[in-house]
Amino acid sequence: LSVVENNKAKSCPIEMHMYYDHKLMFAIGTDNPLYQSMKTNPHICLTAYRNDRKWFRYTGKAVFEDDPRYSQMMIRRCPTLTRYYNNTTGYQLMMFHLEDSSSYIIDEFNNTFRTTI
Repeated sequence: LSVVENNKAKSCPIEMHMYYDHKLMFAIGTDNPLYQSMKTNPHICLTAYRNDRKWFRYTGKAVFEDDPRYSQMMIRRCPTLTRYYNNTTGYQLMMFHLEDSSSYIIDEFNNTFRTTI
């Protein structure tokens, strides 16, 4: 996940995502410094690499989901998240999807294909 804060790029890995309600959604914790950056400037870029040697690049505007059922579903799918996101730590898991987005697949030969999310 890459954002721009004070005209400087910042990145961090995120690994939580799911497809639900016809949306590709991603998760970030409220304790992550990039979360606040995304709230200030929601235009982001996500990149991913699969072991079949394909790269994925998603760009767009991050829109946070207000409905708690999305984060609850993510936690149900990955129960180990409750160790970190709970009432004791006070950290929350926030789900977001991209709007006004572009997505690309880049193969091992650097061929680029535009896709839709």
